[in-house]
Amino acid sequence: MSRLSGAHAHHGGGAETIGVIAIAVAVVIIAEWILSVIVWIAVALGVLLALAAAVLVWWLRGKPGREAAWAARYADAFAGMNESRKITATVTSQVSAGTQPAIENHVHYHYHAADGREPARVIAAEVEP
Repeated sequence: MSRLSGAHAHHGGGAETIGVIAIAVAVVIIAEWILSVIVWIAVALGVLLALAAAVLVWWLRGKPGREAAWAARYADAFAGMNESRKITATVTSQVSAGTQPAIENHVHYHYHAADGREPARVIAAEVEP
């Protein structure tokens, strides 16, 4: 008897091969669909990023003009109000010359002997105010 005969013989083709091929085709189709969705999302995000950058450049280039127009409208709105808010006043000095002190300023120093037995000598010095 041949080694390949009987219940252990391998028969080529059949339902097993068709099932494996069907599963492989399904996996490839699903993977391609997932990758195409990822590519579409990446392209959409790239387009949105380019549009956002273009809008930002447009907005920043127009900013000086918008600020100038706003300043002109602000100045026109408050032009009449500024005339009524002017205040006239007499300016007086906040600092005066001051008066002479009632007690004369003077400084005196006490020098004591090193041994403590001599009386202290007083030296008066006159300080100009």
